[in-house]
Amino acid sequence: MALNRPLLGDNLKIAFLSDEDEPAILYQRVGRFDFYCTDLKKYIYTFLNSPLFIEELRTDLRGVDQPFITKPNLLSKKISLPPLPEQHEIVRRVDALLALADQIEAKVAAAKERTEALRQSILAQAFSGQLVPTEAELARREGREYEPAAVLLERITAEQNHLSGRRASSPM
Repeated sequence: MALNRPLLGDNLKIAFLSDEDEPAILYQRVGRFDFYCTDLKKYIYTFLNSPLFIEELRTDLRGVDQPFITKPNLLSKKISLPPLPEQHEIVRRVDALLALADQIEAKVAAAKERTEALRQSILAQAFSGQLVPTEAELARREGREYEPAAVLLERITAEQNHLSGRRASSPM
């Protein structure tokens, strides 16, 4: 079954069966249109997915977890049938616009992927100290001395040892 872009919502779908599809058994709440004039198939499918028709359908939906429309309600709906050449043009334009929408969606998805990769790269650079100058670089630019953390820790440890040695040797 060739399911073209369903526009009706999460639970209610309108599908288009192509000539290549195998015969299928339909289950409860699935309807089928048989067309004597096959030229109408694509137009009818396009019309059934139109916002105008969908809004009209929504008012007659039954059911909560799996919305459906009863056969009498569906058969009571009117479908506008312009001349055949106009139907073909409508289908052609809708197909072209849906194809354009698919291309835009693909570009947006690719842009999102690139954005996420860029974000991860920026975070990696930020946490590795590549986005801002290090304290050593700043000290060099400013012409002052820079004491690495390891040297500072050694100096503090030595001073503490020296002080604790003096405390141990002084009488109380």
